[in-house]
Amino acid sequence: MTKPKYLFSFVVEHAGHTIVEEVVASSMRAAIKRWATTSTAITGIDSERLFDPPSLIDGTKNVWCLALFDSQERRILINIIPTLRRAIPSGYASDPDERLKGFLRRSRRRQGRGRKQ
Repeated sequence: MTKPKYLFSFVVEHAGHTIVEEVVASSMRAAIKRWATTSTAITGIDSERLFDPPSLIDGTKNVWCLALFDSQERRILINIIPTLRRAIPSGYASDPDERLKGFLRRSRRRQGRGRKQ
């Protein structure tokens, strides 16, 4: 049986810039490794630190933080948000809240919930 795949969003602060990248992986460790080897925005990551476990950010249930250094000793602050792989499709509405509400409504209908009796 194959492991489920999750979408991991990486929100990265590095050298005065904020970078957002996403990878699909079956675990947090695999996602970090894949991100570090495939990131087009960050290079020269200290690979030895990739094995440090990320820390859960206080007050959250599913947002993790990891601090690394690049080859020039500049700090890289990484926030990692694992989610279900299925993303909200674009084009439903221009307002993000309305897009989410519509997406959830359609998802419930497909699952047989939320139908009027």
